[in-house]
Amino acid sequence: MLLLLKSMRPGMTVHGLRSTLRDWATDHGGINGAETLAEYALAHRIDDAYARSNMFDRRRALMQAWAAFVL
Repeated sequence: MLLLLKSMRPGMTVHGLRSTLRDWATDHGGINGAETLAEYALAHRIDDAYARSNMFDRRRALMQAWAAFVL
């Protein structure tokens, strides 16, 4: 992702994309728990021994809403 982004927009990083998604999810009222879902979607791994669900279907809905927003 970083190499693609650098070839398209020199000087940009993927951290800006991650931060933008996180801010959007915090402000997004259309999906219940969007802020927590964003943490799961952005995490490289979940370090919570009590987390038994990966919320895959809910994360998919969040990412579809994000895609509609950025397009």
